[in-house]
Amino acid sequence: MPEQDFMRDVDEAEMILVGLGDEIDMYGFRGQYDNNQPGRYAWHAEKVLKKLENTEYAWLIPAYRDMLTEGDKIKPALEKLRNLLEGKNYFLISQAQCSLIPEIHWREGRLVMPCGSAWKKQCAENCSAEETETGETCFPLSSEERGTLLECCGKLQNWLEDKDADREEETQKNPVLSGEVLRALEQIGRISEKEEISSLLKGRIPGDLLGKCPRCGAGMILNVVQAKHYDERGYLSDWQSYTKWLQGSVNRKLLVLELGVGMQFPGVIRIPFEKIAFLNQKAKMYRIHENLYQFPEQLGEKGVGIAENTIDWLNNL
Repeated sequence: MPEQDFMRDVDEAEMILVGLGDEIDMYGFRGQYDNNQPGRYAWHAEKVLKKLENTEYAWLIPAYRDMLTEGDKIKPALEKLRNLLEGKNYFLISQAQCSLIPEIHWREGRLVMPCGSAWKKQCAENCSAEETETGETCFPLSSEERGTLLECCGKLQNWLEDKDADREEETQKNPVLSGEVLRALEQIGRISEKEEISSLLKGRIPGDLLGKCPRCGAGMILNVVQAKHYDERGYLSDWQSYTKWLQGSVNRKLLVLELGVGMQFPGVIRIPFEKIAFLNQKAKMYRIHENLYQFPEQLGEKGVGIAENTIDWLNNL
């Protein structure tokens, strides 16, 4: 049984390297919006994400996903992972941005999130912190700010949904909008959508939603890779700890555990983990993903792929 082999490998491992991927961010994303109209939720939520991607408000994407994913299943899965790692020499690197991840009581200093998360904020302009009292550039969100952020995302979802409904109604009233005419208008819409959505969102999202930068006075935004001026200083000290830990894994019995990592940022976890497992003669690697669980041939028997959603797999261990 793969589960029995896995538990044995966990017990025997001297060090465990864990990668968390976007399957965690998207868990349950398509299942809970409107049970009376199957499929409608997926279409609308993905459309909202696409709209945000093309604007200066793309930094809201992790908070929007947080609002819609099934946290009541994600949190127990992460806690189960933490219990599994208890007493082991481990390190976690997460390209998932779910705000539940840093809330779990991992061993101190053993988590790095190079893509940021929905629990820390930065200056929108990524100004220098040399003149601040503490020298810090990124700050945890308060509970009040988290509530305000989720409320904003809820209003944003409703407003964009109403906007799409108005457009559909207008199209139905004008049957001439079909064929070549409709395709031409859609092409124009794609070109102008970024400016249009940005302009409309600006009037609905307060510039000081998360407060103001203590140095330059610009609005604060989430410290995430989607930000126009992403402040990487939010994770660099943790990354240095990670690279130092990794150096100590040479010639050690290493278990590499990749959970729900897709191809969004393959250079962060997926490709490096394969290389680590290949170079370490004592390494064993598990890759759990609903669809992307395959391994390159050169890893041979070192790699075990499990075709299952990572949250379901953890909860069922």
